[in-house]
Amino acid sequence: MNFESLEELILIDDKIINIAPIFSCEYPKLKKLHLENNLIDNKIIESLDKANFPELTFLSLYVNKLTSLEIFRVISNFKKLESFHIGENKFDFKKEPKKKYKFPETITELGLTGNFNEDCNEFIKDLGIENLKTFYFSRNKLKNLECLKKIQFKQLYKFWGISNEITDIKQIENINNKETLKIINLKDNKINNFNKLFGIIGKFPNLEKLDVSYNDIKQAEVEEMKKKIKDEYNWDLNIIVEKNC
Repeated sequence: MNFESLEELILIDDKIINIAPIFSCEYPKLKKLHLENNLIDNKIIESLDKANFPELTFLSLYVNKLTSLEIFRVISNFKKLESFHIGENKFDFKKEPKKKYKFPETITELGLTGNFNEDCNEFIKDLGIENLKTFYFSRNKLKNLECLKKIQFKQLYKFWGISNEITDIKQIENINNKETLKIINLKDNKINNFNKLFGIIGKFPNLEKLDVSYNDIKQAEVEEMKKKIKDEYNWDLNIIVEKNC
């Protein structure tokens, strides 16, 4: 088939196992490739290694069966890639030798949700994700955000750390270049010291929304915090918490 003009290919929820036949064609103008919710395994790595997608800017493999960290090496082949979603593929550091992977500098959106069940500090800091604007880093059993401490974010706008095991609200201090952050989502964690937010919030001068729903935080605490921030900084920070607390 002739795919010379195709710019977006959507193959979602198709129970695809073998993706190789799709890669036997040329896609010189393909910009977006959606492969979410299939049964694709590590065989796709070889296919992507050989693929010629010179214009690819978006790739999603969200909810598949990949386990090999080599998928992160292959991504460096796509020099125009801006958005990469690999969430809900389970990676195991113990099964592979330690390597450093480096993303293209063009990547500004990354989805690493539900990928890790162990400490991923060393792995994350070497990925080369300083240029991210949006970072989805949820459901990874994170107890802290120390893995972000050495990453010199240049333009991070949105950070999601939903459904982890973070107890300390001050962990957000580990995010560098706080001046660019507009949205932080820590929904469904285990934060137990929300009152400490006031002592650090001044470091996030452009933050517009903080979601702390489904933590051990009461609506009354949120209203009091919002008032203190308003009085101190003349700043109407949108702090979200579930209404029934």
